[in-house]
Amino acid sequence: MKPVAAMWNKDYRGWSEARRTEFAEVLNRLCVLLDANEGGDATLHDDMAVWFRNLFFTTDPRFERAAAGITGNLKARMWRLHTLCWAAEQAYLATRKRIYCDIGTYDGRALEVVMRYQDFPHGVQPEVYAFDLFDGVPLEARKIGHGPGLYDEVVRRLEPWGARVHPGDIRKTMQFLPNEIAWCQIDLNDADAEGAVFPAVYERLLPGAVVVFDDYGFRRYRESALTHQRFLKGKEQVLELPTGQGILIKA
Repeated sequence: MKPVAAMWNKDYRGWSEARRTEFAEVLNRLCVLLDANEGGDATLHDDMAVWFRNLFFTTDPRFERAAAGITGNLKARMWRLHTLCWAAEQAYLATRKRIYCDIGTYDGRALEVVMRYQDFPHGVQPEVYAFDLFDGVPLEARKIGHGPGLYDEVVRRLEPWGARVHPGDIRKTMQFLPNEIAWCQIDLNDADAEGAVFPAVYERLLPGAVVVFDDYGFRRYRESALTHQRFLKGKEQVLELPTGQGILIKA
């Protein structure tokens, strides 16, 4: 599966049109020079460029099947998406529990791919929890799909896994977190909200559980990362990834 290059980062909005155009031309030239995103050893997407790499995620047949049909910003964030899939599988191998929480699930497409990737044995039903405002989202976290119909769309999308979908401010809905968590993604684009919910998530993490912070490495959301660092002082530490994500494994 081939990633696609795209300037999705919100920080680009602060650039002048001339600067964005010039930078896009540089990226296009770099893609040509590296033959990037063409099944070789180079990729340029999601605000990162790497070359002389194996890029196994682009040739993983399970990921190919799970992510079949994805478009738009998910194809521009494929390494992030594969990281989520990997984390969910590792969490199960470590905990032997299939309890998944997606906090800031947006349209549920990423979580859908993660669930497909697990390839659950026949008759096995995971516990899946999805949390988001869905509508009335503050400007910083708002995406084009947010609106009054998004909740119903996500319920339908995640119905095959019996997902419990909770709309509303996480500071009110975190009462619906399960007592145990094996895998969790946190992607709220809001330091206060993430700082409020993560301690509750942390105390529910099973030994070996994996947490993926979607925005841990992005400068725009630095305060979210610092908030988590303050809470985790003296505890497990987060590994910052080139994808912009952060990974925490519960001891």
